[in-house]
Order: sequence, then C-alpha cells, then structure tokens
Amino acid sequence: AADLVLSTLPNVGIARIRMPIDSIPSPGNLIDKLAGFKKIVDVENSETVKPDMIEVFYQLLAKKATGIFHISGKELMTPYEMAIKTAERLSLNKSLLKNVTAATFSQPAKRPPRTGFSINKAKNQLGFEPLSFAEGLKKVMW
Repeated sequence: AADLVLSTLPNVGIARIRMPIDSIPSPGNLIDKLAGFKKIVDVENSETVKPDMIEVFYQLLAKKATGIFHISGKELMTPYEMAIKTAERLSLNKSLLKNVTAATFSQPAKRPPRTGFSINKAKNQLGFEPLSFAEGLKKVMW
C-alpha cells in the first residue's frame, strides 16, 4: 500500500524487487535462505540479481523515472528449481533438497501458484534486460 501512495507523489520512482541473489552472504540473500531450508516449496517466483538491481536504480535516478518499476529475472521458477540450479553451480549434493507443495505448509491464506512480476515497464522505460537465473548465478557466484 505504501508503494501505491508514494507512486502518486511527483518525482518518485520505486523499484520493487523479488528474492535478491548476491555474492555477499546476508539474511536477505536468496542463496543463503535456500541453504537454510529443509523443504522448498513449489510456488513459481522470480529473483533479482543485485548487480542488475543497482544498474536499474542508477537508471531510475538518471532518467528521473517516476512510478513503480518491477525488477526481477526474466523467468519464473520454483524455489526448488532455483535450489537445484544453485547446487549444480556450487557442485553440491542435490539429493539433499526436498521439494514440497504449498499445501504442505499451514498458512492463513492460500498462496497463488505464481508470484512473479511483470517487468515490461522497467524494460521499456529503463532499458532493463534481465538475466536468466543461471546467468544471474554465474554473475554473482563466479
């Protein structure tokens, strides 16, 4: 709701991100989160590669763009698929990963099967060209 209110003000540009990945460990880093999960849900989502995010922030400022811009990868994948690709990239044992459905978790509200962003506005107005998840991993994991 705060994004919607802020987006009505003059000269305000907002970049919304999804599940950031980076080479620097942190509690918000998707790679660190996936490493700590015992079960990984099958709800499709997308990620944001932090170096790409920084470039988009620069473009927001340089172009004085206003409104809400969604910044994420170019494909939807489940966190389980992301974990498998991460394990492959790092040569880790993929058999330790357990895929579960969203129905496995008790939540007050049912989760939608897809939770990614439409990134068309960022692509059209800011020249954003997102990476695939595998390309993003390669960029942040060398």
